[in-house]
Amino acid sequence: MKKRLIACTVMSLALAGIASNAESSGYCGEGTSFISQNKVAELTWKAANIDALRSLDEAAIAKFQETAADENGSLFFEGESMGGFTWADLAGDGRYELLITEYTRAYSCLVIFWQDAPGRLTLEPYEGASLDPKQMIEDLNGDGKKELILSSKLDTDARTPHQPAPVAEWPQVYRLRNGRYVEASRDFPRFYDTEVLPELEKNIAAVQNTSPSSRESLSRLLIQRILCKNRWTFNGSAPNAAWRR
Repeated sequence: MKKRLIACTVMSLALAGIASNAESSGYCGEGTSFISQNKVAELTWKAANIDALRSLDEAAIAKFQETAADENGSLFFEGESMGGFTWADLAGDGRYELLITEYTRAYSCLVIFWQDAPGRLTLEPYEGASLDPKQMIEDLNGDGKKELILSSKLDTDARTPHQPAPVAEWPQVYRLRNGRYVEASRDFPRFYDTEVLPELEKNIAAVQNTSPSSRESLSRLLIQRILCKNRWTFNGSAPNAAWRR
């Protein structure tokens, strides 16, 4: 099993005011089309040219990223660092897309670049990325199209300047529909039943079975993981077995 975004990730250890009925994830900006004169953009992004695409190093992609920010007139990339990149045929049509993860101290995004034609691109940013984009794409149902697995957060409405609310995360599935990724977690019950919930059970058990001296320091982690599990199981955010009954 891939180590993706299955385990609940603790972004803050404060416990004030957590709720389990809000979320923050997914599409974080409108798709932007632009013309690029960068050498990467002018290559043909198709299966016949995949070796040339994969031979591009991090410096070439970083230069492409910098050029794209200037060419589309967006401040989206300002102050961000590149976490990783990969080429993938997301739609299973022989055309390849470039996926780049971007992050700051406050957030992370996956940016997908679609090539309409050499030199003509569309970018779409999605919130909730891991540093390695390869960990976020997988064909979960065998239809030849890649699903996105993005991190979605528990409620952060109780955040204050001095007492930030804890942020625990769970994986949310997006699928291609009419050329755009949309949230579709309910369409993939097997993913949650066989990968997500069993992993959470192990994590919860590991914390519960620690020594009393260690348990206090790990109690916040346990609470957040249980909140994640309850979100999946009882609130209908994911289509696991308990939710379907």
